Amino acid sequence: MKTKLLTICLLLVTSQVFAEDNYNWKKIDVTLDGDYIYYGDIDSISKNESGNYNVWILENDKVKKQSTLIRTEINCRLHRKRWIHVEQYEYINAKGKKIGTFDFESLNKNEFSIWVTPKPNTISDSQVKFVCEKI
Repeated sequence: MKTKLLTICLLLVTSQVFAEDNYNWKKIDVTLDGDYIYYGDIDSISKNESGNYNVWILENDKVKKQSTLIRTEINCRLHRKRWIHVEQYEYINAKGKKIGTFDFESLNKNEFSIWVTPKPNTISDSQVKFVCEKI
């Protein structure tokens, strides 16, 4: 009986540890001042019905010690991107309490989901290249 109880407890604890971070983050870029670091989740890259690619991008704000998870749609053919979902967290690496969520409809109302063609050698350019070079 003790062995079964110990096994169950051990499974619960280890599953919680592994469930915390379901992402496979790879560093994409960092701002010149080093205040923001961007990561992309390689495992989340998927082709959508429009033929574009969706990916989770993590933005860590080292000054505020907060983070933002951004579901981004990438059009590799036209080298452009747009946000489709945003979640803000109280700590870096999307940890802690979620302090804000914006779906496509709310982003669209405020023109945050418009297509952007990034200028060369910018963070946005690095994000598009990150996805388009992986597919």
